[in-house]
Amino acid sequence: MKIAIIASGFLPVLDGVTVSGFYRVQKLSQFGHQVLLFCPDYSPLAHLYPNWKDYTGNIFPGVQVINLPSTPFLDFERNVGFNTYKIVRRELEKFQPEIIHVDEPERLFFAFFRLAGIEFARQNNIPCVCTFRTNFLDYFEDFLPLPKGINLMLKLIFEKSFVSIYNQYDLTLVSSSVTYQKIVNIGIENVKYTNFHGFDVEKFQSARVTANFWESNYQIPNLTNKVKIVF
Repeated sequence: MKIAIIASGFLPVLDGVTVSGFYRVQKLSQFGHQVLLFCPDYSPLAHLYPNWKDYTGNIFPGVQVINLPSTPFLDFERNVGFNTYKIVRRELEKFQPEIIHVDEPERLFFAFFRLAGIEFARQNNIPCVCTFRTNFLDYFEDFLPLPKGINLMLKLIFEKSFVSIYNQYDLTLVSSSVTYQKIVNIGIENVKYTNFHGFDVEKFQSARVTANFWESNYQIPNLTNKVKIVF
């Protein structure tokens, strides 16, 4: 299958979207699919990510990453540039995907100022699905520390906008049952919950226990015989 992915972020930035996206395309390559992935260009952050070139171009057999000219987002991130969708459109025409998958469509909408993938999918009669990743509404006050009344009003406006954006897609995937209920309650339709995230047990089994690890590295004593939860 020929799969196009339009992502709000990718490695070398480390977060849930980027790490899961990397392992997704790795598995798709192993299964023999062809993948074209669009993401921001991280070359302006080469001082933070000197290995950024490892995650562009043909990173796996059948997987090509196209970095779109980008704009700053936080101190360690980038957003796709608002005028770069013409590149996406041109490459989609050449690639002719059978399905389009969009990660964080609300963030991409406010970067592209258009719905990522929808127009091309409808014109070519192919499915266009998305994944709900970050509940930006719950972090709203962290980004905009405004008076409570103004924040509530803006949050409501953005909530309505997010619902409108997600409801344009054929399917919204979500990996958390709690988040599933939240986004259904605000009006997002065609939502599919499934636990499609996990971790590689074999890799974690190889970890070695070091004496006084927490005290030596984090100055936290008396943790050796206690249960530690890392998330």
